[in-house]
Amino acid sequence: MSVHAPTRRVEVLGTPGDRHDEILTPEALDFITRLDDAFRSRRLEVLKERVRRSTHLAGGTPLVFPLATRAIRHDSEWRVAPPAPGLTDRRVEITGPPDRRMAVDALNSGARVWMADLEDATSPTWDNVIGGQLTLLDVIERRIDFTTPGGREYRLGSDLATIMVRPRGWHLLEEHLEIDGRPVSASLVDFGLYFLHKEREAEDGFDGSWVAHPGLAPVCREVFDDVLGKRPNQLERTREDAEVTAAEPLSVRRITAPPTSEGIRSHVAVALRYFDAWLRGRGAVALNGLMEDAATAEIARVQIWQWLRHDRAERSAVLDLLDAECEALAEEDPQALVTEARELFVHTALSPGLPAFFTPGAYTRHLVRRTEARS
Repeated sequence: MSVHAPTRRVEVLGTPGDRHDEILTPEALDFITRLDDAFRSRRLEVLKERVRRSTHLAGGTPLVFPLATRAIRHDSEWRVAPPAPGLTDRRVEITGPPDRRMAVDALNSGARVWMADLEDATSPTWDNVIGGQLTLLDVIERRIDFTTPGGREYRLGSDLATIMVRPRGWHLLEEHLEIDGRPVSASLVDFGLYFLHKEREAEDGFDGSWVAHPGLAPVCREVFDDVLGKRPNQLERTREDAEVTAAEPLSVRRITAPPTSEGIRSHVAVALRYFDAWLRGRGAVALNGLMEDAATAEIARVQIWQWLRHDRAERSAVLDLLDAECEALAEEDPQALVTEARELFVHTALSPGLPAFFTPGAYTRHLVRRTEARS
């Protein structure tokens, strides 16, 4: 699909799918083009500033609060904007990918907010990206109900959570959609498609804790009900007694002992299995009884890298554990992408330099599936 703005050309390079045309309308693509015009330069500036600050911090420059915000920090009357409608009561918030089953379960769970996560909980295949937008569109238009081949029914109830969409990060490009021959920011694609096609519902939201499974929503809600009662939140608790200095966020308890072999194995196992699932199109994965997403894999592989950098672990020992976990994964699931997952682990956890994120490189190498631009 190609759309011509006065001086711009938009091309959809992703493989066409069922109902994709409902999302990738000419109006939607034109809106993304206007978003790109408005925010592309600022996005590139922010990414350059991130690299600059990271370089300075790695060179020993202390992490301090910026001078530009000093006036705000010293103004006792300054407050952030009030919560938006539907987000004043957030005592239980459930998060998960915007697939159809998750959407119905999350909205009916009793949580006050469902964060439809296109970032950590979604493997950004083209089908997942556009399919997630179709799910959100169907939810808003109340046509999400369906029955599985096994006969299980999924139906929306009457007391639904507020939908809050989390787009992908500034760092990622959507390589299935180009403007004038270059990929568009994935954040702008996710936001633009949702914003244009959907209207946010003005229902109750929350001030509490996240859960990743619908069954946990009543447990979490009970705890916050006991504290909040009928109040929507605790914004009146401004904690005037707390004063945070720049040094305190960096103050962590020192652990003198090196990580155990079991601790290293756990990190390797989780990262490897998540990488395998992500490469196969799943962004939220149940591992060892816990629901894990991309943030978990990021923590695991960065922790391994840090241990190696500071001589708290031996590279040979990590490689031995990696080989053992690769063998175990292959036995657990003959369809696992063991070679690709191992390669991704080595590149993002064992290389001399630490990649800021595992997702951009892995997305480009493994998830981009293009077809000829449709006209």
